[in-house]
Amino acid sequence: MKCFISMFFMIILSISSNVTAAVNNKPSLAEENMLFMKNKASFNQHDLLHFSSRSFKFLAIVPDGKTAEETILFYRDIMIKKANEKGYSFTSGKKDLLFKIEQKHFLDTKDKLLDQQHLVIRQNYSQAHDSAITEKSESKLTVKKIAKNTPVPIIHSSLFTASNASNIKQKTEENISADQHGELQSYFEVTLSSKLSENMLKNNSINDYFSIHPELAKFGIAKDEKLIRQIAYSTQMSPGKFTLPNGKTSSFDIEVWASTPDGKPILVELAFDSEGYASSVEDLTLQEEFFVSAVLEGMHAYALPDATLMGSKLRALKAASEQLTQ
Repeated sequence: MKCFISMFFMIILSISSNVTAAVNNKPSLAEENMLFMKNKASFNQHDLLHFSSRSFKFLAIVPDGKTAEETILFYRDIMIKKANEKGYSFTSGKKDLLFKIEQKHFLDTKDKLLDQQHLVIRQNYSQAHDSAITEKSESKLTVKKIAKNTPVPIIHSSLFTASNASNIKQKTEENISADQHGELQSYFEVTLSSKLSENMLKNNSINDYFSIHPELAKFGIAKDEKLIRQIAYSTQMSPGKFTLPNGKTSSFDIEVWASTPDGKPILVELAFDSEGYASSVEDLTLQEEFFVSAVLEGMHAYALPDATLMGSKLRALKAASEQLTQ
């Protein structure tokens, strides 16, 4: 296991050395160069209004010798300091200093058939990292459809109907990060989440999830395909919100992943969520200016310099796993 963690770090360092840090080149903040303006020019306005939130993602390097909790506190303090230096105030939230512990199980077939369809199936277990999953375990089931070339995934027009799951919640989101030139880039996703009891899973196959989300059957994956779990051991905190110049806010969340229950942190994400495309031009402009100024510029020394990850922890985890098996 120590060998796995060591190899993981070597892979991350290899990735980092072969790319240019996104923040070394500052994006132009002229209105025509703003990401939201480019999207409005490229996509149907009505389609964009479906996306109720914009999540700005910043993957950070893992500081040496720190636990997950220490890493979170380290980045909380630095981010607040850097934002204050740029003129942004911070307000602590009710969950400040509260750590949330989860096991995140990502499911796919051996041949990565879900990934090929830009689908993600994940189960989040709110239990200790070293506790076993049993038939009595409860989880939050999340199904995502990710769109790379259009803001409206196919499943958006025919939402899943859950036969055995309760309280289906839908979230539509744009995920934003910086590319290798420091320009903002994004992808869109539709997320459906519900509660799930482990005893509902009978065959460890995709068929278990067809019964909950019948729409999955439309993607051409045989129902008897067995699923493999890739686990991320997550520690999270929601410190509070930053205030933008017009009084609107951007929430601030930090998440750290480990690859083993008692392992060292391997990934760090800082996320800043704001309202979506129903917002005014001023709101959307200030969101991007905050991310570029306070985060990309202010935190550039801490950036994990791989724009191909597009701010995605799962992409980073998959990239490392693929190289480990080569």
